[in-house]
Amino acid sequence: MDIETFKDIFISLGIGLLPVGLIFLEPDMGTSFVFFALILAMLFWKGISLFGLFVVLVAGICALSSLFGPLYFAFTMLLIIVALIFFKKDIFFSGAIIAINLGAGFFTDYVYRALSPHQQKRILTFINPGSDPLGSGYNAIQAKVAIGSADY
Repeated sequence: MDIETFKDIFISLGIGLLPVGLIFLEPDMGTSFVFFALILAMLFWKGISLFGLFVVLVAGICALSSLFGPLYFAFTMLLIIVALIFFKKDIFFSGAIIAINLGAGFFTDYVYRALSPHQQKRILTFINPGSDPLGSGYNAIQAKVAIGSADY
């Protein structure tokens, strides 16, 4: 049985996101991201359509791009619109997807502020390791140095 309808996708995500939400409340953000990736792999394995996978992933990508700045967010929204034109969905459905992604991008800052300080620091270090070169960004910077100085 393939996952073809959005009802099937939402039921599958609802069942799968329950443990992700509980793990996120621990607070263990890394393990919850790993579980979410496993859920996406299982949905893909079960036969989710390419458009269904696009709908599931694009809100997270839009939220992540909004953390980098408004220009990245605008570029991501432009890519979403181009993808919706490519998939040739009706105007109501495309408008709903655009509205959801605009909401995801605009509310990312509120969600970011609701995280605990160590989670905020990890996200900030992911975006810009140079912001704390002797603290949380040290390992990422040293990894770049090690790769750059490798002799082959």
